[in-house]
Amino acid sequence: MPDAAMKESFVLYTSQYEAIAELSAQQKGELFDALFQYVSTGEEPQFSDREIKMAFNFMRIQIDRDNAKYEEVCEHRRAAGRKGGRPRKQADSYETNASDEKQKKQMVFSESKKSKSKHNDNEYDNDNDGNTKLKLGDTSLVSKTEKEKKEREAVEEEKRFVNFLKYFNQQIEANGSSIKPCKQLDDERREALRLIFRKYTPEQMMQAVRNMMYSNFANGRTGSRKKAADIDWLLQPKNFKHAYEGSL
Repeated sequence: MPDAAMKESFVLYTSQYEAIAELSAQQKGELFDALFQYVSTGEEPQFSDREIKMAFNFMRIQIDRDNAKYEEVCEHRRAAGRKGGRPRKQADSYETNASDEKQKKQMVFSESKKSKSKHNDNEYDNDNDGNTKLKLGDTSLVSKTEKEKKEREAVEEEKRFVNFLKYFNQQIEANGSSIKPCKQLDDERREALRLIFRKYTPEQMMQAVRNMMYSNFANGRTGSRKKAADIDWLLQPKNFKHAYEGSL
């Protein structure tokens, strides 16, 4: 959770607007205030409706991720400080004796060799075909790229979670269905959705939800089923397949 003593700011991203675009001005105001409270106190506020809470959870994930990065940078700096940090600058002097001048030249020569060696170690190699490639020992660039890719994928996945849950609840209200709305996506529901995302397109998933809303069986209006189904029922692979095919 955020620590007010550690970090006094947070970042909002334009890519997050899609998840809150349909909220009313009043809802957006409550969400904005909740984000400030969360970053300042580390405590999650209470919300007047589930749509604001869903949007907050979506944005909170990025805030927590940013805070983790910030703490990592701070820890590196603290570690460097414990090791002595940067060498102290020598006091300015108008006179430099011969031994000091010699020492400076030796330092310059040594730093030049280090810089040249570092440049050679990090530069790109050309193979026999003329293609450019990184040296095998240089993994920092690759690791950073992979980390950023995973972070982008996590944000996109969270968008899909939020959009699916929002669509599911909207269809319940639009069709006057007796199916119970879903207030949150726990880890079990998220994992079930990941499996469905891999197999069905967004259009197919929306079709499955609509078919469920129209189904007398799913609404508990048949002799064989008296109780309405819920999202956990839909997310079972077999039931989702029947919902998509319209064979409920």
